Amino acid sequence: MAPDSTQAGTAPTLYDRLGGAAAVDAAVDIFYGKLMADAVIAPFFEGIDMKKQRRKQVAFMSYVFGGADGYQGRDLGIAHKRLILEKGLNEGHFDMVANHLAETLRSLNVPTDLLNEAMAVVETARPAIFGQSRRPSVPISRSAAASSRNHQRATSMAPDSTQAGTAPTLYDRLGGAAAVDAAVDIFYGKLMADAVIAPFFGLNASPLPFGPRSQVAFMSYVFGGADGYQGRDLGIAHKRLILEKGLNEGHFDMVANHLAETLRSLNVPTELLNEAMAVVATAKPAIFGAA
Repeated sequence: MAPDSTQAGTAPTLYDRLGGAAAVDAAVDIFYGKLMADAVIAPFFEGIDMKKQRRKQVAFMSYVFGGADGYQGRDLGIAHKRLILEKGLNEGHFDMVANHLAETLRSLNVPTDLLNEAMAVVETARPAIFGQSRRPSVPISRSAAASSRNHQRATSMAPDSTQAGTAPTLYDRLGGAAAVDAAVDIFYGKLMADAVIAPFFGLNASPLPFGPRSQVAFMSYVFGGADGYQGRDLGIAHKRLILEKGLNEGHFDMVANHLAETLRSLNVPTELLNEAMAVVATAKPAIFGAA
């Protein structure tokens, strides 16, 4: 896939098929507008020359999508190291940024197959920024949820915050059963309104554990509000979607961002939102396998 698709015998690159320079320029403008409007993401850009940053992003996207032979920017790990160490940049934030890009491409009417291809390319930046070892390494099982649960217990977060000597769980701090019920209702409304995600429900399943009722149980468990979860193993529950409908980590990221948007719409404080999304991120390797 050579950058110049007009040469004889070459196939158009993803960059060409997305629309070339004009399309990338338009996408970056919309994309950065979304990032600056996101109260969680915008602080990472404090003190940065956004005109310069925009030019860097155009160059980077042109390169990774096949429209340039080289990229002169800094190593991604080095470029993001200070944000990771000083501002707590993590993979949950990466997921949110990636979903803003996916939303940008959808707003530009990029076909679903090209959108998915583009997001798969973007996903390759994750280990370059955070390193292979930063993603939780857990088997395809309930261990993701169990790990989250055990962490809460290890930090004295017992399910019943009314007991003497215990601290409230994330579930309690989010607002308990009523808040989780409300969140799931809004969350599923967003999923069903998403033209990329909604088709996965055609197999009577969702990109997260099956159905709103099961989702309430699952979220209650992983956020510390229940002692057990009776749902299916996450890897088994999603295997058919992965094999037959191409469910991938890009879709997981899109679903996760819908949940983040749901929590923001319910005025969940940023620190609790980030904590909740960090818990949700532990389900990714349980579904798709450790990277």
